Amino acid sequence: MELLILIFLIPLALAFGLSKLVIYWFGRRLLDIPNTRSSHTIPTPRGGGIAIALATLIAALTAHFMGLINHTTLHLLAPGLLMAIVGITDDLITLNIRIRLFAQTLTACVITLITLDDTLFSAPIFVLLGIASVIGIVWLTNLYNFMDGINGLAGLQAIFVCSSVSLLFYLQGTYNEIILLMLIISSANLGFLYWNFPKAKLFMGDVGSLFIGITLATLIVWTAQDNLLTICYWLIILAAFIADASYTIFIRATTGQKFYLPHRSHFYQKIAMKLNSHTKATLLIMAFNLIWLLPLALVVLFGHINAFAGICLAYLPAIYAAHKVRAGKAEE
Repeated sequence: MELLILIFLIPLALAFGLSKLVIYWFGRRLLDIPNTRSSHTIPTPRGGGIAIALATLIAALTAHFMGLINHTTLHLLAPGLLMAIVGITDDLITLNIRIRLFAQTLTACVITLITLDDTLFSAPIFVLLGIASVIGIVWLTNLYNFMDGINGLAGLQAIFVCSSVSLLFYLQGTYNEIILLMLIISSANLGFLYWNFPKAKLFMGDVGSLFIGITLATLIVWTAQDNLLTICYWLIILAAFIADASYTIFIRATTGQKFYLPHRSHFYQKIAMKLNSHTKATLLIMAFNLIWLLPLALVVLFGHINAFAGICLAYLPAIYAAHKVRAGKAEE
């Protein structure tokens, strides 16, 4: 128990301290200047994801040296660290979107090839699963970046997702080392959150959102190789983010808008404007997570409803809410 508490405190303290250093070292160079598409009004340093990624890596290495995490689990951080490098480069010099997508797709292909076992499936099924895996990894990586737009949302979502899925796996009695890794990620985000919520002194930036997004995607693919049902748990827990980003991009794409450009038409952005508060909007989404999505995942886990019904019940209210606030529609 003492070791587990120590492993939890290490990333918490590291992310807290490193975030302060990011503000001090990169504050002026990595400055997010508000524009008409921004949800904030004050120039704010970004790049706080450096602290999250480094704190996670150092804590995971410590856990590995203590014998709590094996080599395989430790290697699951590699895609996230690679995307963190892409993210910090993008934060500093703004990479062409094609370069970003190429790096993400290549990484997704490697993750898929390493993870999927072609002996378990027929050739057509293996190919379909492989394509779905690559698309899913790239999409989750980018949607997490899209959803990092108001104070505290991306950090609290990472804490919620990792903690909730850890609880589900614990109740199943599976993936003990993955649970520890996810708790490390949660703790690192908690350390960063002091500087980002309720008032933002530091933004996560692409380095943080890309790191978290692809790390979660990697964990989904890795845990699904033994039991495809685990994908359902992840999909339910991630419903708020997936539904908002997917619905918004779909509406923008089908109404002739340049969906790949920055905008303020996500559900979470429109709710923040309606409530005139980042804090209220973030807490509203977290309430939906805790009151609806987590209990729903537990009900599916215990077999009271089937997985398909659980996914429908998770996404229908989220999509309806996005529709009601006209998510994806151009601002009038």
